Amino acid sequence: MIKTRQEKDTLENYLAELKETLFKPKGSFNHKLKSLPLPYSKLIRASLDHDKIISANPSGVKITLDKLTNQLRSMQEINLTIAFVPSQTTLERIYLWVKQNLGDNYLLNLSVDPEILGGAVIIYKGFYSNYSLAKQLQNVSVEKILKTYS
Repeated sequence: MIKTRQEKDTLENYLAELKETLFKPKGSFNHKLKSLPLPYSKLIRASLDHDKIISANPSGVKITLDKLTNQLRSMQEINLTIAFVPSQTTLERIYLWVKQNLGDNYLLNLSVDPEILGGAVIIYKGFYSNYSLAKQLQNVSVEKILKTYS
């Protein structure tokens, strides 16, 4: 499952490399596929299996790889800025929330900006929402702070 823009870009590059091997000497495609990192090779293999395509059929493989490329390009991006580099577990939790609330056809374009202190800044379909701690702190006036502590 592709969750981030970085993973999408990586998979697109691997798909392009695999397409280049299709009409080269026999075995080039399988050799290249086996050399890919396991999560990517499994995803590609699953797509080929789903379409009932064998690697001996370069035209069929190309159709499946093109279909996979088009699916990747149709995914919608959610730009998400957070204050820290997320662990894999945190990334999984964020993506699960997106999947449950928006659906499967989304990916995260993550960036890190420690200056937001906490929370998140979200840009989606041109809409900007700032849920950062820094933004919340800007809204607190010195007067409110003095009233609270005097």
